[in-house]
Amino acid sequence: MIRSHWTPAYLNHRVRNAVYRLRHPKAPWLTPEAVAFLDKWLGRGHEGIEWGTGRSTCWFACRVGRLTSVEHDPAWFVRTCRRLEKVSAGRVRVLLREASAENYARIADEFEDGALDFVLVDGVSAWRDVCTLAAIPKIREGGLLILDDAQRYLPLDVVVPDAVGSRAEPITPAWKQAVELLASWKRQVSCDGLRATVIWRRPVAASMLKTGGPGA
Repeated sequence: MIRSHWTPAYLNHRVRNAVYRLRHPKAPWLTPEAVAFLDKWLGRGHEGIEWGTGRSTCWFACRVGRLTSVEHDPAWFVRTCRRLEKVSAGRVRVLLREASAENYARIADEFEDGALDFVLVDGVSAWRDVCTLAAIPKIREGGLLILDDAQRYLPLDVVVPDAVGSRAEPITPAWKQAVELLASWKRQVSCDGLRATVIWRRPVAASMLKTGGPGA
């Protein structure tokens, strides 16, 4: 049986995505638009967290100063550590956290509020809401919060097979709380027909803009 979302447009998206992955074998599994934006934005002075290791770990590690990467799967943890040995990376910590959403998200507590330049929320799907809430206060003014596969959790005006729909409610109370906290942040949505990546940028205080502070 052919699945209902296997339309000509969807097949075209899959082909285009496959070509992109072949041409960019080291790029993270985010939308190409999001990858291009981050490639320009990230810098050696930046520090961040990512939940969920993989291609993105080495990719970020080669572009930023410090990275804390959190993984729940022991086999994937070992694989990521081996990959990092082959790249010229900055200061990277890869941490294994298996037990629970609380244990997984608690890594954010190691950082002061406003200490991080970026956070990527990927990894365990069921724990992404808790990680997002943990990350929000830790991001500096002008810093970024990145959510992959955002169409699964939030109402977005995108055409993707597993999207909850543009008129749906966030799928958990924690996601609803996150949406409320992020309401004043600038939001950039990109979609490649297979997934949606959302990037929020924390507002910069007017005083920081006038003085040319770190968020300017």
